[in-house]
Formats: sequence, C-alpha cells, structure tokens
Amino acid sequence: MTDTIHLPAPQAFSSEDRFAATAAHEAAHWIGHESRLDTLKHYFTDRRARAREELRAELGAATIGAMTGLPPFHLEDHAAYIADWAVLVKDEPRAFLAAAAKAQAAVDWLVAHAGTLGASCTR
Repeated sequence: MTDTIHLPAPQAFSSEDRFAATAAHEAAHWIGHESRLDTLKHYFTDRRARAREELRAELGAATIGAMTGLPPFHLEDHAAYIADWAVLVKDEPRAFLAAAAKAQAAVDWLVAHAGTLGASCTR
C-alpha cells in the first residue's frame, strides 16, 4: 500500500467543483492516518467510529470548500452519512464539536504542508 490519495479522473465527475469537493473530503481522511492525526482507528470495524470519522472529514471538506470558494453542495453528495451522524450526536452531544475541532486540525495540517503535498496526491 502507498500513502497516497487516488481519485477518478476529473472528467468522471459532473463538474470540476464536485471533483474538488471529493478531493477535499478524501484529503481530510488522508490526514487521519496514524502518522498524522490518527483518527482512522476502527473505521472499518466500528460503525460509530466510521460516523465520527466521516463527520470529521465532511466538516474538513466543508471548511476547505469555504476557504476555496466551492459551492456548498457537499451534504447532498454525502447524505448517506447523515443518519449515522444524527445517531452519533444524539448519543454523544460533544461529538459534533469534537469532530469540528479535529476537522480544523486537519485543515490546519493541510494548509501548513500545502507546498509539500504534490507527490502524495495522484489520480
């Protein structure tokens, strides 16, 4: 395995903005690797951990989108996660704020390392 982000070609998306929004979401996941923010533990084995991570990644993508001027259509594209987020936040009232803080940390990491990431992102 490689420590890279792989996306379909931009032409596979209905617009460049949707490609960019998906790239932002996946970049937010990429930051969750154990060598960076270490938020991906139990992603594949625990539904609540997956909901927590998807909420964090989506908030990170939304922040990146706001910073770069992307249209706010991201929730439509990730609506499948909303039910899991609702359960998570109902059961853990601090989950949203925790996800937001970790999303901001991911965005801060990406911004701080933006000049050195080119080799890590491939199509």
